[in-house]
Order: sequence, then structure tokens, then C-alpha cells
Amino acid sequence: MHRIASGTAGGRQVVLSLLLLAAFGPSVGVGSGGAARVEGVQFSADKEKNKPAGPHGFRITGSAGGLFPGIESAPLPVTVRNDNNFAIAVEELGAAAVAVGDAVEPCPLAVDGRPTVVVTPYRGSLSIPPKGTASHTLAVSMDAGAPDGCSGATFQLAFSGRAVKP
Repeated sequence: MHRIASGTAGGRQVVLSLLLLAAFGPSVGVGSGGAARVEGVQFSADKEKNKPAGPHGFRITGSAGGLFPGIESAPLPVTVRNDNNFAIAVEELGAAAVAVGDAVEPCPLAVDGRPTVVVTPYRGSLSIPPKGTASHTLAVSMDAGAPDGCSGATFQLAFSGRAVKP
């Protein structure tokens, strides 16, 4: 179930988006050269209606290619869209792989209890104007113990984020 919550903390209005969506993220092909790809969309929306939830919503989208077992850091550019009529400051961004597709051979979401794909979270302050967008680049890695079947796979990401009204 998707939740959007707002309240006050330290005199600031808090805009919080919790559940992320993998069910209706985009489907794309495999990256070139047999490299794996990650992709995802997070809608601050009612999952059943697939529309932005107002009045305190924001969306996160992003994708990256060129992943392979053992890569320590690859760029994952993300775009954050503010659906509000007021500015927000995004304080946290993150993502987790929730599904694997397009793998020629088996590719698990976890290897020896560790996630196959890890996205390094962002903590800071990313200002976004009303009805505007901002970009940021996260880092993504693939566990060295991932099987060869993970090369060429597409990992569906579920994004998360937290923002406040400055």
C-alpha cells in the first residue's frame, strides 16, 4: 500500500513519500555489450489509479547501463520532479532492486545474503522549485559474486525519497 504523509518537524512542513513502484515502471532492453542495466520509476501516487497524489507529491526516475559483476561504482542519473505548487528540498534519495528481467541465465536479487545491485543513497539538500525538476547522480554497483547471468540483465529499481518544505 502506498502512503504519502505530511506533518511538521522542527517548524518545517515534512513531505514524505514512502512506497515505491516497480509494477508499472518502464520496460527497456538490455544495455549494449552484454552489460546489465538498472531502471526505475517512483511515483508519489495511488498505485491503483497510477496518478500523482496531491498535494505533497514528488517523483523520482532514473536508469543506468554498463553494469557487470564486480563494478564498484557506475553513475545512476536520476531526475526528481516536484508536483507541488511550492518549493521542496529533497533530503534523501535511494533505490533498491526489486526484480530482475532479461537475464539469459539465472541472476538472483541477492548473492550470499548481499544484494546483487546496490545503490548508494543520497543525503543532503537538493532544492526543487514549484512544479520543477532537479537532477542528481547516485552511484550503483554490482556484487563481484554475481553470476555471469547478471551481465545483460535488467534490474528493476524501486526509488525512495524524503523531502521537506523549506
